[in-house]
This record gives sequence, C-alpha cells and structure tokens, in this order.
Amino acid sequence: MSVGDTRTLQALGAAGQSVTGLTWTSSNPNVVSLSTDDPPVLTALAAGHVTIIAGTAPNAASADVTVWVGALPLGTVIWSNPGDGSGVSWIVPAVPSTTGVADVFAIQNDGTVQAITSDGTTAWAANISQNQASYYWGPGYVLPDFQGGLVVVGNYDPDTGAASVWKLDGITGQPYPAYTAPGYGADGGGTILCPGAEGWVGGACAAVHPDGTIFAVQENVAVSYDPNLPITRTYSLIGIDPATGAQKFNVPGTSCIPDAECIAFGVMIAGDGYAYLGYEWSEFPNPELLYPFVRHLMVLRVDSSGDYQNIDVSDYTSGGLDFAPLFPYMITNADQGILLTWNNGGKGMATITGGSLSPVSSPLGSQFVPVLQAQDGSFVGITGQDCSVGYGGMVSFDAAGNVRWIVPNDCPQIATADGGVIGQSGITYDQNGNATGMVGSLPTYSWRGNAYQDGPVTQVAAATVDFALSFNAFLDGSPSANGTAAKVVMSPMFIPYSLTDFPSEDFSIIFALEAKLDPTKIALYPLLLGDAKASTFKNYLARTNVIVGYIDHGMILQGQANALGLCFAGVCLSPAALGEQYQPQAPGLQMEYLPNGFQPKAKAVMLAICGADEAFIGQWHLPPTGQALIVPVYSPGNTGLHLSLGWAAVEWQAMLLALAKGDNVQAAVAAGNAKAQAIPQTEHTWQVIGDPLVTFHAQSH
Repeated sequence: MSVGDTRTLQALGAAGQSVTGLTWTSSNPNVVSLSTDDPPVLTALAAGHVTIIAGTAPNAASADVTVWVGALPLGTVIWSNPGDGSGVSWIVPAVPSTTGVADVFAIQNDGTVQAITSDGTTAWAANISQNQASYYWGPGYVLPDFQGGLVVVGNYDPDTGAASVWKLDGITGQPYPAYTAPGYGADGGGTILCPGAEGWVGGACAAVHPDGTIFAVQENVAVSYDPNLPITRTYSLIGIDPATGAQKFNVPGTSCIPDAECIAFGVMIAGDGYAYLGYEWSEFPNPELLYPFVRHLMVLRVDSSGDYQNIDVSDYTSGGLDFAPLFPYMITNADQGILLTWNNGGKGMATITGGSLSPVSSPLGSQFVPVLQAQDGSFVGITGQDCSVGYGGMVSFDAAGNVRWIVPNDCPQIATADGGVIGQSGITYDQNGNATGMVGSLPTYSWRGNAYQDGPVTQVAAATVDFALSFNAFLDGSPSANGTAAKVVMSPMFIPYSLTDFPSEDFSIIFALEAKLDPTKIALYPLLLGDAKASTFKNYLARTNVIVGYIDHGMILQGQANALGLCFAGVCLSPAALGEQYQPQAPGLQMEYLPNGFQPKAKAVMLAICGADEAFIGQWHLPPTGQALIVPVYSPGNTGLHLSLGWAAVEWQAMLLALAKGDNVQAAVAAGNAKAQAIPQTEHTWQVIGDPLVTFHAQSH
C-alpha cells in the first residue's frame, strides 16, 4: 500500500467461505490502522511493515502489509490470492458491470472458477469441472460476458457428441440453465464444434454478444433411415439465450456431403455487432479424380436475432493435390465490419462492410495474419500463422495491403494510444515500428487497467499502458478475450462521499450512469467511497483514451460557494493557489497541493460538483486541441453554485451515450443540455472547456 491508501482483507474458511466475527489486530496501528467494520478497512498511515492478524491462536491467520511513501515500485506485489489450494490454471479479466463483482476470474486446477475483486477478495466460487473431461478446457472456453458474468463451453460426451453451454451469474456465480446439443445419436442431432473435433481447423468455437446472446458453432448430423443414402453433415451458427439455455436460432452454413469437404475456422463478433464465421467447402467436379477441385471460402454474417448473409469470399480452382486449408483470419475493422486474409492456393485479402465484400485489388504477396487494430485504423499482425517469438515477424499494414513496416522476431500484444504497439518481448514500438522502450514482462491487464500475474492470482504495480482507441487493441478483441471486439474506453466515475451523505441519491446516480450503456463502446464503472482514491484519480487522468468523471460535492469552505479542490477518501486534491486558503474541517484530512494545477492527458474529464467557478476551472491546464473539460454552468439565480448530483447523472447518461456513438464532445454536451432543460428543477446546464471536437470514434480502414 501507499500512504493514504485504504484496502480490505478477507478471512476465508476451508471451503472458501467468508468468516466474520473474528478479532482483528494490527501489529502497528500507527502504520496501518483498522476500522471497526467486519472485515475491517485498512488505512495506510505511514511507511513501514505490519502484520494483520485475524482470530486468536491457535486458529489465527495473518497477512503481511508493507506501506510505501509515494508510488509503488514497478513489480511490487499489491496483494496475492492463493485460490482454493489446487493451483491457478489461468486468469481472465471480467467485464465491468453493476451486475458483476469480479475484476478477474481465476480458473483453478480442480475445475473451480473464482470471482476475484480488484482488492483481492474472493466474491464467489463455482464448479465447472464437468468440462475438464472434454477438449473444451483452456482459455477461450471460459468466456466473460458483458453483464459481469461468465459463459462456459463444455460437458462434451465423446461417445454421443452431446455438449453444453451455460452462463454463471456475475454477482452470485450461480449457473443458469444450460443449452445442450443433442449429440449424434438422434436424427438431426449434433454437437458444439470446437478444437479437437473432425472438421475443425482454428479459431474460437463460441463468442459472447454484448446483449448476452451466446454464439456457438454447431455440427448438425442428419442420419437417413435409408442405408443407401449418406449421412449429411452441416455446420451452422446457433444463438443461445443465456438466461434460459434455449436455442434462439440456427443459421445454416454449408453441407458436408461425401462429394464435398468442409472446414470451419471459428466465430468472432465484430464492432458492428455481427457475428462472423469463416468456413470453406470443396467440390470435386469429377468424382473419380482428386483434382482439379474447387475450394469455396465463405463467411457467414449473423446478427443476434438470427438474420444472416452467406458471403462467397473467394473461389479457388486447384490444379494439383493442394489440400491445405485456406486458413482465413478475421479482425474487426472498427465498427464498420471486418478485414480478412487467407493463405494457400489463392492468397488474398478483403473487407466486408455492411455485408458487402470488397476484395483488395493488389493483395499481399504472402499472408499477413491481422492481430490488432491500431489507433489510426491500420492493422498490426504477423508474417506467419504462429505468433511465437522467433517464428516470424510483426508487420503493420493497411486495408489496401500496403506494408508500413516489419519488425522481425516479435508479435503484437497491445495497441497503444500513440499509434504504436507493445510486442510479446515487452518492447514498445511507435507508429513507425521504431523501438521506444521496454515495459518488461507483460502482465494481464483488466478492463480497469489493473495488472495481474497468475500462479496465485497476484495484483502487481506495473507500467501504465495507454490503450489504443480501436475495437481490437487487445488479442481476441478485448482484455477478456471472449471473441468480441470492444473499444476499451475506460470511464471511471468517482463518487467518494455521496453514499454516506445521500444514500438514495447515490443509487440513483449509479442507475442513471449505467442504464443503456454498451460496455463494448464505453467501459463505465462507478468507484465508490474507499475505491474512489486520489491516487487512482490521478492515474486515470494520466491516460489518453479515457473519460474520467467526478460526481460529488467538491471541497468548499464553510459559508462560501466556490470550489477549492476535489476530495477523496482521506485526501483532497487542490491547486496550491486555491487550496492553501482551506483550513481542514475534518480531523485527519490530508491535503495534496498541485502547484501547477491539473494537467491531464485524458481526452474528456466530466465534473459534477458545486462551486466550479472561473478560478477553479482556470486551474485545469488543457492544450488547444485533443482534450475537453465538461463542467456545469449555474443558472443566474443559483448564487450558491449548487448542483443536484442525481439530475447531473441523468444528464451525464445522455452525454455518455452520445460519446459512445462517436459524437464529439460538443454534440454530447448538447444532448446533456437538452435533458437538463427538460427538468424544471435543474439549476444548471453544461459547457465545454477546451476542444469541443474531441471524439471517441474509432477509426477504420
């Protein structure tokens, strides 16, 4: 911990359940104090080392805490959660949601999954060991959804082909009803088709839509009762209702009859909200000869209601025994559609926008596999089909097939806000492919920007990564790698005090901010009370593609109306020119003076506070372009510079929805003001300080 930080600890029983009613002590309360809560809140007061003890001997448990002054050194373990004792297989970040509690999910070696919060608490655990007996086991088959929960693909019976898909609730971990494929034993039966199955080459077998719909690739088998007729196989893309386990739709792909070979390449959901399944089928004009034959590369485009198009991408006639698959690789092209490349035989590249195919007239000489989309809409990929250091190179190219640069012996991992990329080696590169630094061994980053290592689950102090504003800045679309492309615009809303001051108003604020927001466009999450820290606030201000909100009452001298700073748990941030006028009203309140005011990198900062006058606004030093501050304008009769936080949140919702659509800040503020003017009680509107043309629209190529 750093001085001023607050954290919680949790005592767990042998079965992983929370144990309360214990006696908690700190070996040095002057370094770390404990609140009277059960479990207590830890507050770091001074540099040093303490032991926190829960319970009494011989059944006591302990935790070591080290307190630093200032920022924690990179690599410092912030907390560690050992799991259930069987060992952690891997971790996967959760999607922030008010209907979920996890920052990451930890899958244990015994087939248990634990929901771990950002402070290291185990919120719940669930048994998913039934999917370990199949080929459905590993990253890619435990998929976080966009409601804070988790989708599991598995329970495969190798004898019958039956397989199941089900959802775990984000708050409780309880399973919803499962969808179960009927298996091969029934007429018209089939199975969920995933790696390890015949006819499967690569890619994900399932993906989770932002509205909750689960897409899965299903192999359907029709068994004829006439022994002279063949078994007919078809690949299809099914939609599953996660709440009921019912099949919503079954979109046919192509038949795999004896005269044709069929291969599936996996499903993804692009930024336009459509699922895309790549597959190929081969036909043999002369059944007595293996060649020549025709290979058809196809893409199935399906929305979450089941409407679809079957798009013929490329038809390739082989003159010889060229049976290697075409290996199409797809990536979202912002929110416009997809780009895909393919190999072998007829190498090529194309884009699909609005269901229309546009082949690239001068395709790449060899296949480049797209992996990430950069800040400017170009693509960063690899020169081979295997992203392993030493196998190939990292390549930057655009949708016309123009190569910008190639770096040998590295693979792209995260696209960054400066137009560059971080490689698997830990080297950072700029938009021209020049090495600019080293971040070391890359941890797993959550949507909130927290850094993790597994082994146990360990949160560490790591280099801050400024994520690119694209729908594919991360491998497999997002930090959660759930097959869906997401534009990760981190949008923390700091609400430090209103829960205790105005509890009913606070809950209305959270509801207003969350309603109707699509997390694939803006990853919004409230930070309440002790989570709303000054250090966290400053950390987010230092990132580029973020929307930072502070919605509370501000720091105001008793009897005055003008704001002098922003208060958080235990500390108030204030420009020295203003804050030195302040005499702390509460014992133990810590002031942090900012001599040059606030100098954020964040594209947009939204402040809903009382007393934001010209003197306060003037302390936000913004460049002429690229950044915007959204602050209230108080009505002429509102001499107290008062602001209703509840109504402000309703107006913020309109602004956030506009920004999520790609509107600029000026248009977003106009939407918020329209909402404000429709509320008779409102004593304020909103204004933009800085650049009114700031936008969070991801670029496409």
